[in-house]
Amino acid sequence: MIITFRIIMASYNRRSLTLSVLSQLRKLETSTIRINVTVCDDSSTDGTADAIRLAFPEVQVIDTPGELFWAKSMHLADVATANDNYDFLVWLNDDTSLMDDAFDKVLLEYEKLQVANCILVGALLDPVTKLRSYSGCTHEEVDGRIHLESISPKGFPVAIGMFNGNFVVIPKEVRQFVGPISSKFRHGFADMEYGYRAKHKGVKTYLMSDYVGYSEINPLYSFHLNPENSRWSRIRHVLSKKSYHPIDYLRFCLIAFRFRGIRIYFSNMRRKIKHAFNGRES
Repeated sequence: MIITFRIIMASYNRRSLTLSVLSQLRKLETSTIRINVTVCDDSSTDGTADAIRLAFPEVQVIDTPGELFWAKSMHLADVATANDNYDFLVWLNDDTSLMDDAFDKVLLEYEKLQVANCILVGALLDPVTKLRSYSGCTHEEVDGRIHLESISPKGFPVAIGMFNGNFVVIPKEVRQFVGPISSKFRHGFADMEYGYRAKHKGVKTYLMSDYVGYSEINPLYSFHLNPENSRWSRIRHVLSKKSYHPIDYLRFCLIAFRFRGIRIYFSNMRRKIKHAFNGRES
């Protein structure tokens, strides 16, 4: 029996990284695992799209006019492959290096769970520190604040509510039921929104039992907490498209928390701006 994984990725000006990931994916195919890849290139200026077409003619490349960022690029790739014949849709970041048995782990995980209609999230390690870089999150709401805790694999599947979109596995039936990655976000929040949307529809999400690959943590995540950066640049970063953009974050809060979203939005935005102003968490 052949299992088909449809990989979708967004790329922008990381030609060497993107080509490295594609080369690795080609090697991960076996007699029972087929891997088809679609890359949405957000108008890279370093020749990424042409390099992919030359080195990997089997990969579907979608060109955009630019300025779509991660979420909208992934949405285009998701929609473009919706009618393809595959068993699992996989979100994969183009800076992620997968372990050789990553897809074997996915199939084993579904056997453990004995649940076909659930989403799996694979945790990643920093290649240098070997510490967790991306994963799934547990969360709770206290006094209008969202408290997130990124967790490490426990050796068994763990139910989660939110996740990073670096390595996410979605059975085709679940993709058809939950829908595509949202196009309403510029960059972030689309992965977190998908987790909440799936939860609202009764679809469970699990963090896989073990790590599946490696990826460096994005240094921009802590930019607003670095006092060496100017106060104005810290605040501007928090409000940027790649961080807590006010419109995107409001949209996320309303979708995820519904009638509680407004209160959560203002509470957390005020806290983020305060942290950026001080250059530290408080």
